[in-house]
Amino acid sequence: MAEDWSSIAAEVADAIASVGFAATLRRAPILQDTPWDAPVDIAGEVFTVTVIDDGIKNRYDGGSLIVRQARVLTIGATGVVPAMDDLITVRGVEHGV
Repeated sequence: MAEDWSSIAAEVADAIASVGFAATLRRAPILQDTPWDAPVDIAGEVFTVTVIDDGIKNRYDGGSLIVRQARVLTIGATGVVPAMDDLITVRGVEHGV
């Protein structure tokens, strides 16, 4: 019997929506630079996405040295896929992707 992946994806999206909260995903700004003008910062598109926040995780090396901190999020499959250099605002704090 074949799996109904569309049904499974819808079930997972419903579960994320029921326990998650809204966050704002902003596409990376585009810098437009022409030889005759100063660079212009063009803001990227803005999306509202549903997320589950697993908090900030630390990676340690050598027992006490923090190598990296990162906020870990699960994002509902709404067709919006975060990309490198995008920005996401979670509970009023902006993070880079």
